[in-house]
Amino acid sequence: MDQWTGCPEPETSSRPEVDVADRMLISLLRSNACAETHDLASRIGLSRSQVRVRLRRLERSGVVRGYHARISARAVVEGCVLAFVRFTGDGRPTAGDLSGLAGVQRVHVLSSGWDYMIEAAESCFAACGAPGGGTLLGHEADIALLPVAHGRQGATTGTTGEPSTLLRSTQTIR
Repeated sequence: MDQWTGCPEPETSSRPEVDVADRMLISLLRSNACAETHDLASRIGLSRSQVRVRLRRLERSGVVRGYHARISARAVVEGCVLAFVRFTGDGRPTAGDLSGLAGVQRVHVLSSGWDYMIEAAESCFAACGAPGGGTLLGHEADIALLPVAHGRQGATTGTTGEPSTLLRSTQTIR
């Protein structure tokens, strides 16, 4: 099973045979990877079971390597915040640990009074509602949240406020 696509690994390295119906099926999947089997079958003129057999064969041969969602960049960045994090106790998680949090898009290591700047969905820090320090991945931390605006390709185009004047949190995340 391919770890990235979830499809079975190809059984053979030889070039698979692809006929006209297979090409039609591939074309339909390119335009809508979530198409229902009965819709594919009616468009190609085959039965649902024939389409399922063809799909399995195309997956096993490596022609179809996965089914993907196309996500709008706007949907990903709405409600985005920058979280400035300073760990106050002994030990701290790594940038890799922090990047594993649900909703985290980027983690930057800082060489200032703050340890990390985390670009994340606001929901990632939804539990952080009260002023003060908190716990992040089991470590005591100060967390300052700053809403951001995004332009094309997710680049930050503007921020307001300074980290020292921002909301601090006392809630536990994860």
